[in-house]
Amino acid sequence: MVSTEDLQYAKKKVLLVEDSRFEQLILSDLLKGYGFEVETASDGDEAIKKACEIFLPDLVLMDIELKGNLDGIDTAKMILKRRDVPIIFLTANASSEVIKRIKSIKAYGYILKGTDKKAVIPSIEMAIKLHEAYSLANMFMYIYENSTSELYVFDPETLKFIKVNKSARMNLGYTEDELLNMTPIEIKPEFTKESFVRLISPLLEGKMPEVSFETIHRRKDGTTYPVKIKLQLFDL
Repeated sequence: MVSTEDLQYAKKKVLLVEDSRFEQLILSDLLKGYGFEVETASDGDEAIKKACEIFLPDLVLMDIELKGNLDGIDTAKMILKRRDVPIIFLTANASSEVIKRIKSIKAYGYILKGTDKKAVIPSIEMAIKLHEAYSLANMFMYIYENSTSELYVFDPETLKFIKVNKSARMNLGYTEDELLNMTPIEIKPEFTKESFVRLISPLLEGKMPEVSFETIHRRKDGTTYPVKIKLQLFDL
């Protein structure tokens, strides 16, 4: 019996690429039983068209040993050039050469044929969750990097920058590599290490949720400009 929890991925779309009609039927029935919407393809060309133009799946379950001009790995490469979609491979051949080829592309692992068919379900669920997490992380990183505000992340112990966004790099005139070897003190001429540490102590001690102040930033060429700073501490 399939529980309500098992149906949490209802309406998620899976493209099953398998040239064995028998395997198609077994896996399709299994996936549909867990709430997935399933479309099938029997060769590389059909898979590319359905993955990129017609069906637009949330995940591709790809047999490596496909008949025709394209095997599963080559097909996956073509799909990934056009769409960012998680792909899990099905294979009866887990040789070092096959594994090397799988690792050469953005894949979400492989499942050996002959194992319990139900093992496919947790693999699909994990791949979808990972892909959603990666997509969300990429979205936030894009927003961070392209914000018109200067954004900095630094280590509260060493004070070294961990991440500095594009606006900050452009305003300061430093490359990212240069800034990652620097601290906030080196771009804030009004502060010494001691005075800056005193300033952020309430954050480190949990006494304040944020610290705001006005100061100046010094560019690589020595010129300065006024800035309003808001510091927050995040435990990661």
